[in-house]
Amino acid sequence: MRVTVKWSKSDINYVKALAAKHRNTEYQKEIRTRNLSIPWRRPHDDEIWDLHVQCILTSQQASGPGSILARTFDGVPYGKSELSLNALLESKNRIERIRAFLRRNGFRMWERRSRWIRDNFERFAADGRCRILDECALPLIERRRSKKDLNRNDLIELERNAVMELAHGANKVNGMGPKQARHFLKQVGLSIYTIPVDVRLMHFLWDLLDTPDEAGPWTTALGDEYTVRMIENWFGALSEDLGMTPVELDTLIWEVYGKGSADAHRGRGDNLVEKAHD
Repeated sequence: MRVTVKWSKSDINYVKALAAKHRNTEYQKEIRTRNLSIPWRRPHDDEIWDLHVQCILTSQQASGPGSILARTFDGVPYGKSELSLNALLESKNRIERIRAFLRRNGFRMWERRSRWIRDNFERFAADGRCRILDECALPLIERRRSKKDLNRNDLIELERNAVMELAHGANKVNGMGPKQARHFLKQVGLSIYTIPVDVRLMHFLWDLLDTPDEAGPWTTALGDEYTVRMIENWFGALSEDLGMTPVELDTLIWEVYGKGSADAHRGRGDNLVEKAHD
């Protein structure tokens, strides 16, 4: 038995219209450049470390425009924040530095997150180099450094294996679950077929879902890795119909639904978002 979803012609035309109107923002161009380059271009260690910190801070906290995360980090060059590699390397009391920064800027779970970031620094970056990707995603990196085509069959397993290593492996990154791991891979340019399924993507899915009894995946199921993989496969099929990659589709939806554009709302997805926040 194979579980699939069929995207209708109207679904495809709807997304094509969204893409025609909203696809060419600077952020979407940046994501395409990062993730679709052949061969992959490794970000600087300062950038990898800062992106890892920001991904940890998206857990249980909004990350779009106007959020605490955006207000804290937007406009701050990589390597220049108060939690940068160099700042932590020179700090005499790292845990207090991190704790004070998170509390001052209004981040939730600041005590737990402070320990996560401190422990990750001591494990992956105590010498001033950030080795997170080297220890958790090396097979994917080696494949992406080649000049081979970005073939789905080659890459999706490597991407998912990297997600599992980041979230659950022997060298797991503290504070990074499968969703944050997917987001991290996307931000460092190593994601094409895995996507961080969140409320915005689920809103989109339920806007298009054609089922009279609401028999579809719910936001509470997103903690299950195999439910997420099923949804990824569905978005992969839609991306193929559109001539896009999943990371491009994900970024388009994330931006359009995050802006609250009138183009994004077709009805039933609004109910999903309301129930998700009850």
